Amino acid sequence: MATPWAAVADLASASDAAFHEIVTPISLMVRLSYTATLGSYYNASEANATVPGWTRVLSHTPANPPAGMRALLFVQPETRRAVVAYRGTDLNRTSESGQADACADLLLDGTAPSALPPFCAAFSNATLDYIPRAAEFAAAAAAAYPGFQLLLSGHSLGASLAMMVATMRAAGPTATPSLVATPLPAAAAAAAAAQTPAVGFATGSWRGALRRRTGLAPNASAAARDQRALFALADRWDPVQASATAASELLGETCLWGAGAADGADGAADGGRAAIVEGGASRWLGGSAPPPRVPPRGCAACWRAGGGHPPPQWEGNAACLACFEQTHIYSHYVNHLVPGARPRCGAAAA
Repeated sequence: MATPWAAVADLASASDAAFHEIVTPISLMVRLSYTATLGSYYNASEANATVPGWTRVLSHTPANPPAGMRALLFVQPETRRAVVAYRGTDLNRTSESGQADACADLLLDGTAPSALPPFCAAFSNATLDYIPRAAEFAAAAAAAYPGFQLLLSGHSLGASLAMMVATMRAAGPTATPSLVATPLPAAAAAAAAAQTPAVGFATGSWRGALRRRTGLAPNASAAARDQRALFALADRWDPVQASATAASELLGETCLWGAGAADGADGAADGGRAAIVEGGASRWLGGSAPPPRVPPRGCAACWRAGGGHPPPQWEGNAACLACFEQTHIYSHYVNHLVPGARPRCGAAAA
């Protein structure tokens, strides 16, 4: 008997129409993970919003704290489908939300708790330990809706959390050595019997973070399952997913928009693409425009600096940051890439 999300297994080869039938509503749920949760991108008019054809379970997120891991739950009772959408990083470091995300990102990258910036001391270990918080959210969703199949999604950090939680749920209960002295709760470690697929947008590195936090080290032996359950969708020039791919930090299928673009000279900046933060005011969900036929501004230089992909420390490279601003903002995905032609897919390096 087919599971509710069985069609996701064929996402890599799905027709354009079938691809959009699955991905379009998921992309809108991920958008709400930014605008319906407190942070720099919060829009009060969308605090209780949902996606057409889906019910957003407001009771699953009764509190909307100013900082910490953020996620939303959507269900479709007639199909027995459920989606957890994890929010990505708040890049406004002047906000409480952005500071917590910055600290959590550093921990996920392997920074020792003692080496965190001073402002991280304002947050508890539990608040900054995003992997168990994300796993708890999914476990609670599954418990609240037995018989429903979960699909996990997110953008950037949110996509990485989706991939890690999907992998944890597939692996079953495991020993989970602590990253910030907070044991992984048993409820979060309990795996669902059904496969939990994940569809991420601009997925960052996650295999190393998962290994450090839980001891799980998924590799090529899981390729058969991963290629039909984990999908990392991205702009071909997005340095976040490109650097994760180059570091063998992804598993499953990678699906790239603009995969056939030439590695030529950088293009001019597109005036329709908003800066990430301008004058302290977030523009993350601002306007977006189609990717140019030549690499977006900074991208070709960024790729040259890394010898064919972004260098390992690309965040300190001015060209890579310019490329990031052109290709990674979520409006670029939800407003243009997802509505356009579907991306090309291929197996991620193991």
